[in-house]
Amino acid sequence: MTLPADPPPSPDVPDAPTAPPAAPPKRPKRTLKRLATRMLIYLAIGYAGWCATLYFFQDTMLFPGVGLPVGMKASTLSPAIEELRRPIPGGDGAEAAAWFVPAPGASADHPAPLVVYCHGNYETLDNQGWMIDLFRGLGCSVLLPEYRGYGRAGGKPSQAGIREDTLGFLHDVKARPEVDPSRVFYYGRSLGGGVAADLASVERPNAVVIESSFTSVATMAWKYFAPPLLAKNPYRTDRVLPALGIPVLLFHGSRDDTIPVAHARRMHAMTPGSELCEYDCGHDDPPSVSFAQDHRAKLEAFLKRAGVLR
Repeated sequence: MTLPADPPPSPDVPDAPTAPPAAPPKRPKRTLKRLATRMLIYLAIGYAGWCATLYFFQDTMLFPGVGLPVGMKASTLSPAIEELRRPIPGGDGAEAAAWFVPAPGASADHPAPLVVYCHGNYETLDNQGWMIDLFRGLGCSVLLPEYRGYGRAGGKPSQAGIREDTLGFLHDVKARPEVDPSRVFYYGRSLGGGVAADLASVERPNAVVIESSFTSVATMAWKYFAPPLLAKNPYRTDRVLPALGIPVLLFHGSRDDTIPVAHARRMHAMTPGSELCEYDCGHDDPPSVSFAQDHRAKLEAFLKRAGVLR
């Protein structure tokens, strides 16, 4: 049996070129959009959480003086100081507190002008001796309301609550024979500037003095990247002052890092006839302290022009 012959060898053929490796598939645009959407959602959730935190903790930020200890008795600081008390409506027995200090020589025959002084957010009545001396030196009686929850006052602070307490004390004091109710002005420092303006919005005085204060708490919310509508206690001084139609004096430090002087400049620009005095100082060394003599002279001259002092 004959086997078939093997086929003749084929001529050498060069190897076929090797194909380059396949490129990885491009990421679909749909996936990139999905990642971007996811990042936006995370950012929105984070921002909402930040705003919620600010909303629920804003009272602590605005009123950090709640719970500050009470110092010595008012009578120990000065025998002229009279401590006032009023029940807080619905406060379960809690009382509002204030000090009244008559001007030297004030009487029914010689009634004195009255200043309502509203202090800063980390102060109490015990810290106001220097301001009491300033006002009494000008011949004014002094009403110093305490903020709810501060020092001697019960309750919880709020714009409406502080206004209610201060109005009650103001009406009581204006009825005293040694007080001239036709010559009343409000003076507020820092947070107290907002308190004084808020008070003026419901009971107009002869004049308002604002030291180292803000245009509004609502506006300052942007400093914390939060919308103004979240402010529970907005203190819209920028809306009150222009509408009062009374003399307004603004004191502010040009180096104030807590409440920049731009706030005072804006209030001055929007309030017709207002006066602005800037000093080379900051927030914790305000004009009334760092430039006490010049501050007093300007305050006295202003009060005479406003008819408060004679």
